[in-house]
Amino acid sequence: MFRGLAVNIKIKGREAGSGCIYQPSASEHTYVITAKHCLIGKEKIEPSIEDILIQRDADIGMSHYLKVISFHLYPNDDHDFAIVIVEKISEVQSIMIAGPKRGNNVVFYGYPHIYRDDQEKGTALNATINLVHNSTKFEIQTNPSLFTFTNEAIDNVAGFSGSGIYYEFEKHIVLTGIIVRLRDTGGSFNLIIAENMETISKFVETILSCELVPYLLSSFDLYVKSTFEKYGAAALTFFNSFYKNGIKELTPFFILQSLKGKLFIPPLMEDLTAVNLQERDLWMGWSKILTFMHISAQEIINLETSVKYLYLGQEAASSQEQVEDTSMIRMLYTFQFRTISDCIKHIFLNEEMYRTIKMNDNVVINSSDSFTTKIVSKDLMKRILSNIDQVELYERRININDPNIYKNINVFHLEAFDNKFGVEGIEFCHIHELEQIIQSSINEVLKHDY
Repeated sequence: MFRGLAVNIKIKGREAGSGCIYQPSASEHTYVITAKHCLIGKEKIEPSIEDILIQRDADIGMSHYLKVISFHLYPNDDHDFAIVIVEKISEVQSIMIAGPKRGNNVVFYGYPHIYRDDQEKGTALNATINLVHNSTKFEIQTNPSLFTFTNEAIDNVAGFSGSGIYYEFEKHIVLTGIIVRLRDTGGSFNLIIAENMETISKFVETILSCELVPYLLSSFDLYVKSTFEKYGAAALTFFNSFYKNGIKELTPFFILQSLKGKLFIPPLMEDLTAVNLQERDLWMGWSKILTFMHISAQEIINLETSVKYLYLGQEAASSQEQVEDTSMIRMLYTFQFRTISDCIKHIFLNEEMYRTIKMNDNVVINSSDSFTTKIVSKDLMKRILSNIDQVELYERRININDPNIYKNINVFHLEAFDNKFGVEGIEFCHIHELEQIIQSSINEVLKHDY
């Protein structure tokens, strides 16, 4: 499994190290990720393209090499990785990207120099992530000893540099980093330093304008079971049917790229690193609203239908004008606010957010904490706004007695759906009853004039 993702690297015919293959979904080329020192050597001399010889495991021992297009070295000594662009390889196994997590059991596959004369030149070793250093580098501890009776650790691991470090999660292969070096040259405690894939991904995005999509942002399929299993087996089967054909073009990553800081209330206009963009609750909420929205509309989940009903940026918002009598759904996640009244105050006082919310829209709040109030009636909304400082209302030209100010919007917490499902007892319903009960419950939350 892992050997199909591994490559052996030579520079001017000499053994230089290992690398791992990554196929960006939209790229015409394939990427080989490796350690920078595998390319420049101890002398730190940058090779020519012709000097770099890369072979996949199945081609080792033959004269077939991957065609190198270009390569990109990390510009200073803070990090030890490089990206080699090669001609596109057909049928590369799909893998995901994720940062390291302490305690994860991992596997790395590479080409140690001690096996250079063997028929099988590659091998895999097991390890455990021992320590993560400020999300830039991490340590792994190999399960077999790096020492042997005849060789020191540094001799045994030479050639593993650049090897991909993987783990398996829900039947997916996840690339979390690459091997760089022993923690110390003596190989004490079997510790190896690795580069973090999150750091490598940022470099690729900057240099090549290409995203290496993090695993937890790659597909809503990852969230279906955990989102809907609490409603019972029959309901899970029903909700899962909306994903049976996949929705590849509509992913958490696509939504993140479309909305960026507008995913949140209050919006994050600059530093998205201030929050965990791979927060499961965030994307479970999106999985839920996407499903409920399409059940209400009686349409298949895809990008084309989603932009008709869901705010995904300015372009999507303008499409509301083309769909008569259709309210848009504005989905907002908050780490900061603890009450729905705080969210409403921000909606009306934040000029940009207020402008993008249109007449009759549904504003859905998801949060890291549960809210006491799930649904806001028109009377309650007016009471909340009346408690705002009068100077702020005046500066924003908000007259709470003017009904047009409210835009006839519905504001509710995502848990309002759960409350309604609980009343209907969907976890006890027969699967043939579910469709009508679920659809009517969703429509009541989305369309009721509170």
